[in-house]
Amino acid sequence: EVTGYICGQFFWIWLSGCDGAPWLPLLYIVTNLTFNISLLNVVKTSSAVVASLMVMLSVPISVIILSLPLPYLPEGTSLSPVFVLGCAILVSGLYLYNSTKAKK
Repeated sequence: EVTGYICGQFFWIWLSGCDGAPWLPLLYIVTNLTFNISLLNVVKTSSAVVASLMVMLSVPISVIILSLPLPYLPEGTSLSPVFVLGCAILVSGLYLYNSTKAKK
């Protein structure tokens, strides 16, 4: 049922003449599946706390990527120093948590 729906949506977008439009939903699906599979792998190999920290890390990474000039988002934006400081604190906290756990 899901594959029929997805194929129907791609066929409709393809017929409507939107250049490149079928690739955006496909890219979203592939990215979402990759993220979920990698998160399940993190839960399997470590704890739920590390998985929660990885999900928290994905938000600033997404904001940084979306602030770049992309093909469908032509104007990039600058990030505030407070956001960059928060990202640095989050990444260093994740690194310290994982490095101290590995030494035990």
